Amino acid sequence: MYYLEIFLVFFKMGAFLFGAGHELASAMQEESVNKGWLTEKEYQDGWSAGGGLPGPISIKMVVYVGYKAGHQKGGRTGGVIGAILSTVGYILPCASLMLVFSLFLSQFKDARIVQNILKGIKPAMLALIVAAAYSFFKTGSISDVRTSIIAIASFGLIILFKISPVFIIIGAAIIGLSYFLF
Repeated sequence: MYYLEIFLVFFKMGAFLFGAGHELASAMQEESVNKGWLTEKEYQDGWSAGGGLPGPISIKMVVYVGYKAGHQKGGRTGGVIGAILSTVGYILPCASLMLVFSLFLSQFKDARIVQNILKGIKPAMLALIVAAAYSFFKTGSISDVRTSIIAIASFGLIILFKISPVFIIIGAAIIGLSYFLF
């Protein structure tokens, strides 16, 4: 029953939450913390570590949270089961709907109504990104001068110089290592 709950929670997220990984951050964090699967700090640590790995952040977080949830009941094996069930639950609604959408999009992509719907959705997606950033900010991700500098410099390097996020994450990790060394 516990593993069914993991599957259903992520199925619900996959079916009813819209946007990319960063937009889903606050919703996924709230759900997983409220369920007691992990703390806010554990969630943000997983998000930070996942940001340094290739692939979509949403899937990495689904695997991480599913593992943590399953691990509570079944140790390492339970963690693997939780990770698999959370991933399938999260992907199934989106993959099914995208398949249907793909079948029809080519016929209607230039329709005025479709263009207007997309025009309305884009500002809402931006608001979700800002809300996710605010959620990270208010829970202490920027806690001192060093983390403030990392955030401002990272933003500037990405926006002004189009530096790859991979290099930003590596550089930030090296700077983060200075907390350990100094």
